[in-house]
Formats: sequence, structure tokens, C-alpha cells
Amino acid sequence: MLEEERHQEILRLLSQDNFISVATLASVLHSSATTIRRDLSELSKRGLIKRLHGGARQNHESAGVDMRKYVPPFSAPHIAEIPFSYRKEVMAEQKRIIAQKAVSLCNKDDVIMMDGSTSVYHMVYFLRDHTMKICTISFAVAEYLTKNTNNLVILSGGLIYKDSQLLYDPFETNIFKNYSISKVFMSAKGMDERGVTNSDILLIKMDQAMINSAKELILLIDSSKFGKSGELLLCDYSRISTIITDSGISGQYREMVTSRGVNLVIADEP
Repeated sequence: MLEEERHQEILRLLSQDNFISVATLASVLHSSATTIRRDLSELSKRGLIKRLHGGARQNHESAGVDMRKYVPPFSAPHIAEIPFSYRKEVMAEQKRIIAQKAVSLCNKDDVIMMDGSTSVYHMVYFLRDHTMKICTISFAVAEYLTKNTNNLVILSGGLIYKDSQLLYDPFETNIFKNYSISKVFMSAKGMDERGVTNSDILLIKMDQAMINSAKELILLIDSSKFGKSGELLLCDYSRISTIITDSGISGQYREMVTSRGVNLVIADEP
């Protein structure tokens, strides 16, 4: 990717997320951390971003800079988060291992629900030989499963949020209430002492509707999410059946989860 293309992508990503780390940018742009730091320094000199330790944020103090020159206006509804195509590559190996373990918890007669997170999306690669009923709000999940598997896919209707690959029904008709859903698989922005958190009210509404439609909530959360807090509480620990993560989780957070009676599965440990 050329320098100017990277600059455009960095500005686009920051238009949807107030702060992005160097590590995240290096992963999603397939560049070295040194290259990303150089890009951020250049954008900072031009007054387009604010450099911070470990990353950058939008430059709220800038004046007279027309960001429309750098970030094209959106013609479709969007959620303020890094686009799905980029998030899918962050912690990808951990997400793959976690997703494989999640699929191993499914029974052939299950009706399951999958949210629109990239952690849950990785489950699709391990569902090729299954023939379950799968409900989802994810356009990306539905597309992959219908093209590559024999699972029966039930997709919610509504507006397509292109960058997030989500379908949102503003009328809240909730077709999933007609199904006896045994397990809902989802991820979140973070896990803290309160429980599961996220940072967008629209995502919270969609996730809570899914949780209320299922008997069992299974969270797919890579170890980087522990200790991070979104602005909004999705649910507390009493609603969670199982959390699947990777061995990067610290002893402190293992204790935080198990002490609340939640089944903790470390996907890459025996």
C-alpha cells in the first residue's frame, strides 16, 4: 500500500473510532509499526490527527481543516467503529482458535445465533460440515454460510450497515423470537468487573435482543478485551454461561470470571 493510501485509510478509520493504536493500524494495514509511526507523525504535522502514546486520535483542536477532503462522506448508515474488514484481521489467530472451540460446543440439533462481531465470524470456517439452523444479524456470516455450507441460515431484516456488515431492524420485529434458540454466540468491546461492555447504543440494543431470544449466552472474547471497558453495560455475569478466550488472559482476569460462577474455557490450553 502506498503512503498516501495508508494516510487515507488511517483518517478513515479515525473518523469512526476516536483512538486507534499503532499495533491495530499495523495489523489492519499490513505495515510495520515503524511505518505506521512515521505516517502518524506526518499526519500530525499536517494537523489532521493528534499523536498520543501508542497511537493517535482525531484532532478535535484543529481549526480550518476540511476533513471531507480526506475522508469521503458516508452515503449509508454506519456505526462508529473500525470497519469489519479491518477488525477481522486483528488478533486473527486467537479469534480462529476461540471460534473453533466455540463450534465444538454446538450440537447437531441446536438452533444457534451468531452476532456480527469478527470473533464470532471466524466460526463460519468451522461450520462447513454442520447442518444446523443458524440465526444471525451479520450479512457477512450469512453470505459465507449460504455459499459454503449446508446450514439453514435465518437472517434478520432491516438496514444494512455496510462497514460493520450488520443488519438492523429499526422496527424491532425480532423474527428470532419465533425460534427456540439454544445458544447465542457473541463478543463485545470489553470485559470488566461489571460484566460485558460495549460503546454503541445501537449495538447494545441488537445484542440485548439476541440475548433475550436465547437460552444460553456464550462469549468469544480474546484476551486483549479483558480489563477494557466500553461506555455501556451489555449484561452482568449472571447472564453469561461460558466465556471462551485464549491463554493470554492473566490470572487476575481468570479469577474475576470463575469467581462469578461463569464457565471459563481457554481455547489454546489442554
